[in-house]
Amino acid sequence: MIGSLEGRIEHLGPGLILVETGGIGFMVKVDVDTQNKLKRGEKHKLKISTIMSDKNIELYGFIDESKQRTFETLVKIPKIGPNLALNIISHLSPGELMEVVASEDVETMRRIPGIGLKTAERIIFELKRKWRDLEDLETLAPVQKEAVDALVALGYTKQDAMRAVRKALQSSKVSKGDVQQLVKIALRVIFDGGDGPDD
Repeated sequence: MIGSLEGRIEHLGPGLILVETGGIGFMVKVDVDTQNKLKRGEKHKLKISTIMSDKNIELYGFIDESKQRTFETLVKIPKIGPNLALNIISHLSPGELMEVVASEDVETMRRIPGIGLKTAERIIFELKRKWRDLEDLETLAPVQKEAVDALVALGYTKQDAMRAVRKALQSSKVSKGDVQQLVKIALRVIFDGGDGPDD
């Protein structure tokens, strides 16, 4: 199994690149963000996720480790193949995806090509279950990180802070990008025993 590739980018096409290393060219599928960070003729190192099937072996490349982890989480969801997983992270960053999941924003998920209502609901349900006890701050959006850090500074554990912030995101009173408001509502969640704020 290939864990990483370092080599010159010989071809750069929509969603597919050719990485040459040691005289061998590897075709690697990439998301839009990764593709935009690469330049043809330059040397780059990519983290690789290898997907094996009965008919093929496909390589998926990432510069951002949090994107790779999100991709690998998505492909574990039943009926979510690697191409759809790559499409999802091409439209939503890991932090944005976590916000969608935390707020159960089905409509935003449905805007991604290839995802209907039932698939959107299933993805949100499965990710919410998988991420329930996740403590990795790298998957959080910057505003969420600031809110968690603020709560930790007040004496709360990282796990309690993250759970409170996720619940606070479900409130319609939270304005995107407003750290102080997010912290205020997260504190209400903690004070109310973790049941979440009333809108």
